[in-house]
Amino acid sequence: MGDLHAKVGSDNTGYEQVMGRHGLGEMNENGELFANHCANHNLVIGGTVFPHKKFHLATWVSPDMNTENQIDHVCISKKFRRSLQDVRVKRGADAATDHHLIVAKVKLKLKKHQNIESTGKRFNISMLENKTKKSEFQIELKNRFSIFQNAAEEIISIEDHWQEIKNAFTTACETSVGLKNRKHQEWITPETLVKVEKRKNIKNILNNSKTRSAKQSASREYTIANKDVRNSARRDKRAFVDKLTAEAEEAARANNIKALYDNIKLLTGKYQKGSRPVKSKEGKTLNTHEEQMKRWVEHFKDVLNQDPPVRKADIPPSEELLAVDCKRPSTGEIKKAIKMLKNNKAPGPDNIPAEALKADIETSTQMIYELFADDKADLLGRQQNPLIVYKRSHVVCVVARARMGNNMFQFAAALGISRSKRMIPVITEYFPLRKIFKLTVSVVPFNSGICDSSRIITRVEQKPSSYDKELVNFTNSHDVRLVSYLGSYLYFDKYSSELRKQFLFQDNIQSEANKTMEGILNRLKIISRQKVTLIGVHVRRGDYVKNNEGYLPATREYLYQAVEWYELRYTNVYFIVASDGIDWTKNNMPTHIKVAYLEGHSPAVDMATVSMCDHFISTVGTFSWWCGWLTGGNVLYYKWPCKEGSLVRAMYSSNYSDFYYPHWIGL
Repeated sequence: MGDLHAKVGSDNTGYEQVMGRHGLGEMNENGELFANHCANHNLVIGGTVFPHKKFHLATWVSPDMNTENQIDHVCISKKFRRSLQDVRVKRGADAATDHHLIVAKVKLKLKKHQNIESTGKRFNISMLENKTKKSEFQIELKNRFSIFQNAAEEIISIEDHWQEIKNAFTTACETSVGLKNRKHQEWITPETLVKVEKRKNIKNILNNSKTRSAKQSASREYTIANKDVRNSARRDKRAFVDKLTAEAEEAARANNIKALYDNIKLLTGKYQKGSRPVKSKEGKTLNTHEEQMKRWVEHFKDVLNQDPPVRKADIPPSEELLAVDCKRPSTGEIKKAIKMLKNNKAPGPDNIPAEALKADIETSTQMIYELFADDKADLLGRQQNPLIVYKRSHVVCVVARARMGNNMFQFAAALGISRSKRMIPVITEYFPLRKIFKLTVSVVPFNSGICDSSRIITRVEQKPSSYDKELVNFTNSHDVRLVSYLGSYLYFDKYSSELRKQFLFQDNIQSEANKTMEGILNRLKIISRQKVTLIGVHVRRGDYVKNNEGYLPATREYLYQAVEWYELRYTNVYFIVASDGIDWTKNNMPTHIKVAYLEGHSPAVDMATVSMCDHFISTVGTFSWWCGWLTGGNVLYYKWPCKEGSLVRAMYSSNYSDFYYPHWIGL
């Protein structure tokens, strides 16, 4: 929802799924961009869907009252399109603006959520008996395995490696043989099922034909396909009956009465496998349900209520250890194990049927053989982390410098650069942020030599707080060590979503932050969190006050101006303030506001607490920058963090554009 200066008009040709035909005027350039944006994000422009009079569509009136346009819009996801009841302009609202108030009427239809236990997919494995389908499966599996082998090499765990193998098998099964979605007669062969599928596809073509000639052609093809299916089904039924008859004759000759009667009942269509009678201890058959239930109770009491053994078994420990070969299994051993698997059995938790493994036993053997590869641990050694499989690839190693805010920039830049270069981000076991965040990137021992400056190319930036194109001007053919501050969002902006998953606070820090926030809400007597707007504030003082290098701490006037900015735009505003100069901050924050100060906590807990706010007021420094980034809402920052002409000012770009996001607001 917003003032977009976009006229979408009433002609929805090409945008039928995005807008209706009840817009005002004609589409302009901004309107076309807006419609494309809605199409890409599955949005519907609500103001064009409902018919209204012209003065109930126009959202803006020119100062001379002669021109009216529809440039303000309400959008809703296609998923909730039916919940939107009406969108119209209310001209009576006195808001001292040339825009009219737009009101959207939404009626949510809540759906009962049912917890349905997900079951594994059942593949139609019987189709692998068909040579064509089996060949398709083999090709699909080899292609999946080839993609997995040729993918960018990374440091992955054994579990991730097995997940890739499992996905290759399950995807190949689903693509080539499909899911077993319904039962069919057991006498129908896979060849006939293939013909049935072909007939179904021709039927779809017939239904979708738009010309008379196309329908006639598809109808002829369908008649031929239907005749082929019927003939094939008759052959299958005849072969099935002949097989059962031969088995019955063989059972009669072998005097196997049970098999003989089972086949006869199956042939006559009256087959029903009977249950065995329940007998009493004396051998008498029990006919009534009550007697049978009592007998079962009696049976289980006897079985489960046994007296403990009088003498416990005394098994002495073995004097010699068994010679168990723990080396990597050979391809021959893996192939033998696959061949020993039984068919027509339910797959395990991995959902890979035995028939799928046997369908292309050479590829299956090679995939599983690589899972046991012992040469993947040569890079760092399994002694430090036995669950890590290391595939040799080049790494981007980051060296921590300064404190928490700078460390976050260094880690974020290393992650962004490594992802853009298809390399592996690596940190040492002593990287400071590991104690604060749940980092999931690869960790190497400090003495492993991976980040040793003697064997790795070191790259240093020109300006610590601006983007350096030369720093990232390298290929992924060698290892790289970053020894810099890397204070620019341009290094990692494309990978912000992944970075937010990395910057999840450790449980002990998040727990303390949650308790702190709960105490603040109680102290400020906030009953409903949804009815208030929380503004986080960080005021950097400390070394910024006592330095001679050109740092300029935020002023009292800036704090008043930032507070006023939020008070003019939001209601029920509360401020939560953290600072390394809390006494100065208390004396210089506006006195009329509802505020809580964070005292006695670690910097990590302060950051975790203010990041739970809706918006943020940043002053200066990297710690304050990251507090605003984690908040995710509006961020205000101090426009003059450095003295012009100073040594510190030279570390930034000309207008600070490499350091602050363009949508952040400088005051």
